[in-house]
Amino acid sequence: MKGILLLAHGSRDPAWRAPFERLREKVLARQPAALGENVYLEHTEPTAAVAAIRLVDRGATAIEIIPLFLGPGWHVRSDLPRLADEIRSAHPSLIVSIAAPIGDADAVLDAIAGYCLRPE
Repeated sequence: MKGILLLAHGSRDPAWRAPFERLREKVLARQPAALGENVYLEHTEPTAAVAAIRLVDRGATAIEIIPLFLGPGWHVRSDLPRLADEIRSAHPSLIVSIAAPIGDADAVLDAIAGYCLRPE
């Protein structure tokens, strides 16, 4: 069974999570057989390691980490591979993959451009 970890930065402000929760609901509505969790690098729970345990306990045999970042900054280049390795070490039979940051997808950039050009 496929597990999805939607990885965002995190914030001390609880209201900051709302769009990420809505995104998770939209992703899972399009992939009803998948399991999904939002995870955060800082200031917000759950961490990727905790969420991976939850997904494995629910039957995930593979996890894709999707970085919700527009560019491949430090977190994507350094923190993310380390997190993936920690998950792999804790769950050796689990297949763990990392998607490109969402900003690498033309569809995402097109959606943002469309939003920026909305009628006034």
